[in-house]
Parts: sequence; C-alpha cells; structure tokens
Amino acid sequence: MKKNVLLLFCLVLVSGFTCKAQDTLSKYNAYQGHEIIEAGPAPLVFPAAKYAITLDPLASLGSGLAMGAEMFKGKIAYRVLGGFYYGTKPWFYDGYSSDNYSSLNVTNMSGYRLEFQVKKELNDDKYESHKYYLGLFTNFRSIKIDAKSAYTFNPNGGPSTFATDLSLKGQAVTFGPMFSFSKHFTKWFIDAHAGPGMIIDVGGKNNADVGLSVVNPYQPGVMLKFGVVLGLNMN
Repeated sequence: MKKNVLLLFCLVLVSGFTCKAQDTLSKYNAYQGHEIIEAGPAPLVFPAAKYAITLDPLASLGSGLAMGAEMFKGKIAYRVLGGFYYGTKPWFYDGYSSDNYSSLNVTNMSGYRLEFQVKKELNDDKYESHKYYLGLFTNFRSIKIDAKSAYTFNPNGGPSTFATDLSLKGQAVTFGPMFSFSKHFTKWFIDAHAGPGMIIDVGGKNNADVGLSVVNPYQPGVMLKFGVVLGLNMN
C-alpha cells in the first residue's frame, strides 16, 4: 500500500515538473520571437496567369462587341482587342447635330476598332490580388454613318422642309500612356485603365461629324481614354 502511494506521488511530481518545464520553454521561445502558433488555413494566392481571354463590356453601350486576348510574360502584359459596331437608328445619335449639320437623322451606323496595349506591373509581389500597371496603348477605329439631313427652304415665303441623304465616314489613330488597375480573383479579373490619348486623322472624310458632341474619338486632338476589361485566365 505504501509502495503504491509513493509511486502515485512520484508520477504527480514528475507531471508537475514536466508542465512547468513546458511552460518555461514556451515563455522563453515567445521572448526570443520563436513561439510556435497554431497553423491556420493556407492564404489564398493569385499566381500570375500566362494567357487570358478578355471582353470589353462598355462596347455594348455603343451597339458593339469587343473581345481580345492577353499574354503575360513576367511583369509585362500584352493585350490585343478587336471589336465591331453596328446599329440601325442607334439611340446615342438621337437628335444629333455636328459642326457642319444642324440636324441629322441617323439611320444606320457600322464600324470597327483594333487596339494594342503593353503594360508593366508595378507590384513587388506577383501573388497580390490587386495589381497596378503603367503602359502604352494605340488603336485604330473606323466608322460609317448613313443619315438624313433636314433643312428648310422657303423661296416664296412658305416654309418647305427637305431631306438630304448623307454618308459620313471617319477614321483615326489614337496613342498615348495609360495607368491600369486590376482586381484578380481565382479564375478571372477586372481591369480599369485610363490615360490621355493623341488622336490623329488617317483619312476620315467627316471626322468632325461622326462623333458625339460630348465625346468624339475621331476629332484630332487630345482626349482622355477610359476603358474596362473583364478577363478569364486560361492557365
């Protein structure tokens, strides 16, 4: 009986010293900055894609569809976009007037656009979900508008209204620097970019008359370019 009591006392004593030693070691490690904490779930990372398919959602506002592809080489990204536009009596030309025509009734609109972008990532960590870029862009666009121009002629004092059929064409090249911000998710990303662009006339006969009064991407000069792209990673 005494032997069993002594054995139990020894076990309790050893257990107490063991707990005390573990507690002392834990405090020492914490003091030294080496305390081991319980591991949580692995952080979500966003490895750089190699290729992506892109879509320009803003093109639909102009009766168009624009898609493209993007290639990533380290911190450099190359993007190509192509789109076409077609509309019968497009809504954004309702009540349209230009520098040379006071009243136009647009009956048909068609055109296309090609764009190339190259940009460099500014982030240090390639696994970040938010990415910032600085780059260059250039695009070529062409448009053709069929319209009727109404005017009033009253040689005998009585008003008479006439309509003239018109075919207006515009072509321009735009280029300049841009800043881009991308938010990456697991398989897709959204990219917003903006920058000043120099517009050059490349043979458009009616560049001043084919753009809207607020925004005319065909009129030679400098204009702010803004765009949004949705991308689907293919790696």
